[in-house]
Amino acid sequence: MKKDNKCKRISALIIIVIMGILMLVYFTFCYIFQTHYFFHTTIDYIESSVQTVDTVSDILKDEFQKYSLHVIGREDTEVTISAEDVSLKVDTQDALQEIMDSQNAWLWPVSIWKEYSYDLEHIGQYEEDVLEQIIDTIPFMKRDYMKAPQNAYIGDFQESTGQYELVKAYPGTYLRKGKVCDSIKLALENMDTELNLEEAGCYIEPSITSEDKEIYIGGHSKGGNLAMTSVMYIKEDIFNRIKTIYNLDGPGFRDKEYTSSNFKKILPKLQVYVPEDTIVGMLLNTSNNKYIVKSTARGVLSHNMNTWQCFGEFLEKGKQSKLSITIDNRIKSWFKNYNDKEIKRMINAIFNILENNNIKEFKEIKNLKWNQIVKIINEVNDIDSATKKLYLDTIKDLIWVNTK
Repeated sequence: MKKDNKCKRISALIIIVIMGILMLVYFTFCYIFQTHYFFHTTIDYIESSVQTVDTVSDILKDEFQKYSLHVIGREDTEVTISAEDVSLKVDTQDALQEIMDSQNAWLWPVSIWKEYSYDLEHIGQYEEDVLEQIIDTIPFMKRDYMKAPQNAYIGDFQESTGQYELVKAYPGTYLRKGKVCDSIKLALENMDTELNLEEAGCYIEPSITSEDKEIYIGGHSKGGNLAMTSVMYIKEDIFNRIKTIYNLDGPGFRDKEYTSSNFKKILPKLQVYVPEDTIVGMLLNTSNNKYIVKSTARGVLSHNMNTWQCFGEFLEKGKQSKLSITIDNRIKSWFKNYNDKEIKRMINAIFNILENNNIKEFKEIKNLKWNQIVKIINEVNDIDSATKKLYLDTIKDLIWVNTK
């Protein structure tokens, strides 16, 4: 009986000793973890277990001295900015202390099997003036290096395919300095290791690219005719993306092209705008559904789009003048009574007349006296009397156009 009691006392004593040791260990670590991080703690991938705030701060400072920002530009350009270059400093003391304060030291045993990982929100501090000087010395920031972007455009007609090709846009290397500076500063403040200037939107981009889902094509005068022509012979996948074709007081086509299937397919997309006294826009055949625009100028001068009247984004609607109709009928009679070769010869003769008399604009015709005009045309030997009369009548109309 006495032996059993003795065993019980020894067992109780062992338990008390063990409990005492455990309590001592527990309270010792409770004290330690008041100023040290828990087991299995990593901060910014740095092993920080049982480390003080000051110790981890010093380790991070050493790591930050190795920091560098890799800046990547277009066309294989790049530059590296080190922490030393801009005297970069990072104050982590407050953030580290905040992590420490969030610990409940009484719960330290949980950290034996639980992991704690923290990513600090760094705010880098640097010499701003020094950084701006460094940016100015970056080779691809030099204006001589920068190339302006080029919009996608419709290229030359390809005989091999029977189509016009869409030339892709060239993105260029033209950087916006203000955006570059802001992006680099933000990257340094966030302690980013890489900055892609293209992804950061630092480049001036083309406004029109071959990947645009909606394409608008247009032109003024001959440009309007070319806009229609290019769409008539463009690739099918590009044609399907073209929303509208604008012909702004541009000439049309001969009967052969006007009645072709290629022209008919563009009609639903075609919008033709001409001034009230339009002459160029009535040449040959285009759309019968023209939008007549009011102009502050009269006659041939109304061909200038800067004279077209608008209200906000809307063009003011006008009415085709009697003069425009007369000229239109006169020109149509040419194509009815003469073949292509004869018309070409006639048009060349008219422009030769104007060139020989140093007439650069139709409005200058009004400065000539009528007997001078008759004499000039009579000196042209390779046209018959009927054609001479047609020339006189047409020039007479043009003079009237410019004196209205």
